Amino acid sequence: MNAKRALLVILDGWGHGPDPKVSAIAQADTPFVDSLYKKYPHSELVTYGEDVGLPEGQMGNSEVGHLNIGAGRVVEQWLMRITRELQEGALQHSPQFQAFLRESRGTIHLVGLYSDGGVHSDGEHLHLLIEQLKDYSQGSIALHLITDGRDTSPHGAAPYIKELEDRISQMPNVHIASVCGRFYAMDRDKRWERVETAYHAITGSLSHHEPCASEHIKSCYENGITDEFVEPFLVSGAPISEHDSFLFWNFRADRMREIVRALCLADFDAFQRNAPLPSRERVLCFTQYDSTFGLPILFAPQPITNHIGEVVSAHGWKQLRTAETEKYPHVTYFLNGGVEAELPGEVRKLVPSPRDVKTYDLKPEMSAQGVTQEVLTGIQERYPFIVVNFANADMVGHTGVLQAGIQAVETVDRCLNEICQALEAQGGQALIGRAS
Repeated sequence: MNAKRALLVILDGWGHGPDPKVSAIAQADTPFVDSLYKKYPHSELVTYGEDVGLPEGQMGNSEVGHLNIGAGRVVEQWLMRITRELQEGALQHSPQFQAFLRESRGTIHLVGLYSDGGVHSDGEHLHLLIEQLKDYSQGSIALHLITDGRDTSPHGAAPYIKELEDRISQMPNVHIASVCGRFYAMDRDKRWERVETAYHAITGSLSHHEPCASEHIKSCYENGITDEFVEPFLVSGAPISEHDSFLFWNFRADRMREIVRALCLADFDAFQRNAPLPSRERVLCFTQYDSTFGLPILFAPQPITNHIGEVVSAHGWKQLRTAETEKYPHVTYFLNGGVEAELPGEVRKLVPSPRDVKTYDLKPEMSAQGVTQEVLTGIQERYPFIVVNFANADMVGHTGVLQAGIQAVETVDRCLNEICQALEAQGGQALIGRAS
């Protein structure tokens, strides 16, 4: 069978909003995308809720979008599965969880994003863990809370944590040990200076202490600091002991890899560590963050077969996957059904995201031109199938800076024009869509 030339373009974060006054996409000058709407068939896809394997009304995200795109069918997401299994008593019947409890001899540290956003974690999962562990007799339960503000309101953490403080006030064995914004603890671009600060908070070696987490976060708001950027601080945290255990309760993998590597893996040289490493038996991750870690997991992945990458590979066709760092896992790991390994004939090209800015509103073009160049090279090399993700609309959109969002969208429009012209010249076809 001869392969037809096909290009799948994923415009991350590009969608249709009801109010053009707050839509960077509606306000941007996008002559090429506008021309596509006039010349070619188009439709709108539902990217949230039950149509993509999430609870009714739950917003979608990039991971969910890429899993469903790759599978070509509705994939039940971690949020749905874990919530159901926890409510059905999964912890009491889990060999992994029971083994973790048997090995634990000191403080159990629960680390995760405390948020009701449902993208990387669910606060209700922490509540269920606390209920299961509140009578633990070998030590205390230390909560290390990562604040959101990216997939939730930028000022949602203070009231949410206040509710948690009230919840655990009658549980003498459970306490909030540390708090930090996800900007520090959930990096995925090897910005180790951020991760190092979160590491020192979790290991209890920071000098910044606050008596009340929710009140301190309120004071951060008064100083213009939102949840995502809350600087790490201790509440009742103490230095890690060699007998302590760690349970990481985020279910999404990509933004947990760096902090877990720093806290738990011997093979690590990104910065100097000062805390003892837990034994493998005293670590438990909700899901498989990285198959090379070799750490116990509570919820095993359910394989997704016959996804688009497998089908292309089975026909003996080469395929190119490319994106900048921020979305590289999505066009590889997530599109391939949560499998890290490359498929036969699959070539991956990573374009580094900018590292000279704190937030991408300061550089809305990001690395789109570098990604474009990789696609153009792939077209010249006549790959039968190319997948590309442009991160700009999503990553700049998360900053909430409208003018920067407009520039990001216009950048993508220009890059898309360049790619499609090159593809058309070689008789290829493109399918253009969004993932979040």
